[in-house]
Amino acid sequence: MGEEIVGAGLAPIESGDSDTVGPAPRQSGDDGNWRDKYHTVEEVRDAPEPTFLIQGFLQKDIVTALAAPVAQRKTILAWNVVRSVLTGEPFLDYFEVTEKPERVLYLCPEMGVRAIARMIRGLDIMDYLGKTLFLRSMNSEGSLLLSELTTTELRDSLLVVDTATRFLQGDENSAEHTKQFSEECFDVMRANPAAMLILYHSGKGTKTTDELSLENALRGSGELGAAISSCWATRLQDPDPTQARITPSYLLNVKQRDFASKAFEATSGPDYRMHFVAGSEGAKIVAKAAGSKPDQDGKQSQADALIRANWDLSGPKLAVLLKAAGISRGANWVAKAKTRLHLADLDAKGPHGVKVKSRK
Repeated sequence: MGEEIVGAGLAPIESGDSDTVGPAPRQSGDDGNWRDKYHTVEEVRDAPEPTFLIQGFLQKDIVTALAAPVAQRKTILAWNVVRSVLTGEPFLDYFEVTEKPERVLYLCPEMGVRAIARMIRGLDIMDYLGKTLFLRSMNSEGSLLLSELTTTELRDSLLVVDTATRFLQGDENSAEHTKQFSEECFDVMRANPAAMLILYHSGKGTKTTDELSLENALRGSGELGAAISSCWATRLQDPDPTQARITPSYLLNVKQRDFASKAFEATSGPDYRMHFVAGSEGAKIVAKAAGSKPDQDGKQSQADALIRANWDLSGPKLAVLLKAAGISRGANWVAKAKTRLHLADLDAKGPHGVKVKSRK
């Protein structure tokens, strides 16, 4: 008898019998039970509609991604999510909290506890620590794998992973390694958490791109998108570092599986509280090279006064109004000016200022 050749999942054959290696023969078994492998009519018919922790933003029972380049507020956004589901207050003063998880587990091995503590103090959620908020940082002892989380701590919790790359074992550009990470996420979801929010790094180019998509929002292998059902991509509208505290964040859901949503903008205050920019539904991304300067003609104060007096007009209509007054400004400039004025009003109200809807 010739030497046996064995391949993974293949039936051994004798080397002298054939030049072809084929699949192992199927097991006959009890053919009457094959239907048990599939969903029943009742399971499909009675499948519930999507429910949310945060209506229109954070869906229950799925993995949601929040993706952005470095230093583009994704961690601040995530902590605003945490604040809302702990307190029940609307996310960004706009999106309603419809259900609160039993607890929040925040895993952030790439940030120190000192930096995170500043956000927790600013967001005024320190009293939740050790009760319904549990935190791990780079200062925590040892390391923690997703597979080491227990069913008890995961059940009905919001699990926040900041960031995916710290829990991915291997190369983020490897389909094999990212597939394994996806399987670990699926395994977490089998423990029935309320939801899972994973922060991802985007490529550097997305800071100035004129379009955000699932492909450019998630740095690394395309397999990373397999585990997620919803993906919010975000970046600062103005990439100029000098504008980082003023420019709004642009958010777009680039993987809308179970619910539809529109792009919008949000600003960040000195207390790390973020606020929805009124009238920004359906916002467009601003494509601008880093370091470019705004138009300066000495008429900004006049433009600001006209914008405040006509706050409820849309950006294009305000641009027309400004042009009629001899002030050449485009709709994008107007949007940024409204954000700047909005943020100034928030600062004037103190660290816990509320959203200003109108300045009539």
